[in-house]
Amino acid sequence: MAGIELLLPMAYRLAFGLLRRPEEAEDAVQDATINAWRRRSTFRAGSEVRPWFLAIVANQCHRRTRTRWWRVIRLADPEPRTQAGSTPTRHPPCVPRWSAWPPPTGWSSSSASTST
Repeated sequence: MAGIELLLPMAYRLAFGLLRRPEEAEDAVQDATINAWRRRSTFRAGSEVRPWFLAIVANQCHRRTRTRWWRVIRLADPEPRTQAGSTPTRHPPCVPRWSAWPPPTGWSSSSASTST
């Protein structure tokens, strides 16, 4: 476990490559280091620290990416806000131009189905 300090620059490069933001990368490496310390009992004696720790860093980056994406979606308000007791205004669906009636002059269903 003592070798983690030597892996921090490599962990930062990995995190920055995945997150593309320096602040996010620093936070991810810090969180991964804390997680590695908490989960040190899962480290198999005799194994290399590098793949174990970098996997924790990568998982932390993926977790941050999912959280950031979900935050954006959660902040969206799909329903219009209404006052208490009223129903939201429903807008009619968009009607494509081609469905307008009557059809344009010179148009017929047979001309649309003929191939050229």
